[in-house]
Amino acid sequence: VNQNNPMVKIESQYGEKVAEQMDTAKCRDEEYSVSFKLTPSLIFIRNIRLDTNVIFHALSNYQHYATVSHIEIFNSPLPEAVIRMVIDIISINGSQIEHFALKNCLLGEDSCRAIAGLLCKRPLKFLSLVSCNIDSKMLADLCIGAIAGRSLEVLELSGNRIGNLQFKKDKHGVNFMCNLIRYYEPLRMVDLTMNLFDDEATTNIDKALT
Repeated sequence: VNQNNPMVKIESQYGEKVAEQMDTAKCRDEEYSVSFKLTPSLIFIRNIRLDTNVIFHALSNYQHYATVSHIEIFNSPLPEAVIRMVIDIISINGSQIEHFALKNCLLGEDSCRAIAGLLCKRPLKFLSLVSCNIDSKMLADLCIGAIAGRSLEVLELSGNRIGNLQFKKDKHGVNFMCNLIRYYEPLRMVDLTMNLFDDEATTNIDKALT
C-alpha cells in the first residue's frame, strides 16, 4: 500500500498553470517565456501559429532526441500525426526524457497508448495531458504504463473526458486510477479537475486515499 498518499485534485478550479506543477527554478527561467525553442535538452512550443509543415520539418530534423529531458507543446494547432512522431522518436531514442506536457492537443487511443509506452520505457517523472481528449479507457492505459515504469511522480489530467460510473467503460479507468493512488508509491500528485466524474467516482477516489 502507498504509505505516502499523493495529493489528488478533483474539485479545484480549472485554469491553474501547468507551470505551477513544475520545478520552481525551471518554470521561472526566462527560456520558458519564448513561444518556440529547441535546444539539446528542451522542446518548447507554445501558442504558435506557424505553418504546420514548418514545425514538422523542425521536429523531424531535431538532432537531440537522445538528450532532450523536457518537452512542452501548448495551444498549438499541430496534427496528431506530428505529436505522434515526437512520441515515437522519444520512445526509441529519448533516454533522458523526464517531463512531457501537452495542452489542447487532440489525442486518440493509439497516441495515448504510445505515451503509456513511454511511461514503461523512459524515466518520465512529470506527465501533463491537459484538455487532450483523454477518456477513461485511455486513463487505464496510462495507469498501466505508470505502474510498469515506476518513475512517474506527477500526473496532470485536468480538462479531459474521464467519465462517470454509469458507463461500464468508465469504471475500468477509474478503478485503475484508484489502484494507482492506493498502491503506487512514487506518485506525489494527481490533478483530475474538470473531468466528468460523478459522486460515486469521486467517493471511490477519496476511499483510495484512506
